[in-house]
Amino acid sequence: MIESRNISPEKRKIVKWNAEDAFQWIRQTLNATFEDYLARLAYIKQQCQPHLVEAAKDSIEAICVKIYNLSCDYAKKIHDKHWAILKQHGIEELTCPIQVSVHKKVYCYPVQFAITSPHLPPIQLLTEKEHTILRFKGDAVRISTVFFSKS
Repeated sequence: MIESRNISPEKRKIVKWNAEDAFQWIRQTLNATFEDYLARLAYIKQQCQPHLVEAAKDSIEAICVKIYNLSCDYAKKIHDKHWAILKQHGIEELTCPIQVSVHKKVYCYPVQFAITSPHLPPIQLLTEKEHTILRFKGDAVRISTVFFSKS
């Protein structure tokens, strides 16, 4: 990673030297304890972390910006699809903000009652001896009747 990024040769040299020194220490130290390895790792972290952070910063920022932009796009698509489904059922989008009469800590409750919900298609429930069949929009699922009695 340190070689493929735009970083000064001095910092690149420090990281390479510390990594090579760590591998040399691992090869030479045969009876090291777990604490010795942790101490060595802490030393390498102290020496190399600022240089590695600087090397990876631009790449990580670009990834975060890309994830943010994709999230915004997906949120807009979901919002548009949500209102398209509601418009199919004759429910119009709210144009003015909702007036909240009682201020609560949770502000989403008034929205639940401001927009009506479309009617969902019915679910058929057919119970036989050992199995129950659920039908929804032409699809059928067979479930053990014992499953419904579990607590």
